[in-house]
Amino acid sequence: FFFFFLYFAKGMGTRWMKAALAGLALASSGAMAAGPGDLLVAPTRVVMDGAGNTEVILNNIGQETATYRVSLEIKRMTPEGVLVDIPTDKINASETAALGLVQYSPRRITLPPNQPQVVRVAIRPTPTLPDGEYRVHMLFRAIPPAKPIAAQGEASGVAISITPIYGVTIPVIFRKGQLKAASAIANPRLESGKNGSSLVFDLSRGG
Repeated sequence: FFFFFLYFAKGMGTRWMKAALAGLALASSGAMAAGPGDLLVAPTRVVMDGAGNTEVILNNIGQETATYRVSLEIKRMTPEGVLVDIPTDKINASETAALGLVQYSPRRITLPPNQPQVVRVAIRPTPTLPDGEYRVHMLFRAIPPAKPIAAQGEASGVAISITPIYGVTIPVIFRKGQLKAASAIANPRLESGKNGSSLVFDLSRGG
């Protein structure tokens, strides 16, 4: 299978050879996000420490041709570690700058079964951009095909068809400048509860 995979990729050209080899390596290492709707995305996150270009590989592992829309969105993590979507009218200046940093193409992709596709990602910071870490999330959302509702004889009324729309999201992180961070444990204490005693402490951070 490995040699057949290489032969198949070689026949598709240099860019597809690169995508095929990257997809095979990432699949073997587990660095690939499998989402609902038969879509694989690799890598699972993009981190860049300066301006440049990179690539994200999509692969349709389903049995039917599928179409996906690529977009950027802002998410914030709660103290409990849950990522929540932030509407465009609620994002701050740093998040607005992050959205302007990332350029990508294509933005709409149709993939036959077992077909990979490279999404090109470019980071273009401005000279006046303050030092810091900037983060957006790239969303790959399936576009379900339109399917007519089967006729129900001569019965009249309203027919409803519910189609779930799936997506895979990966973070795109850009870091500028010499960023330093530190953490420390403070105020350790024992607290009693219904399940017994627990060690509780505060985590402080800076940077």
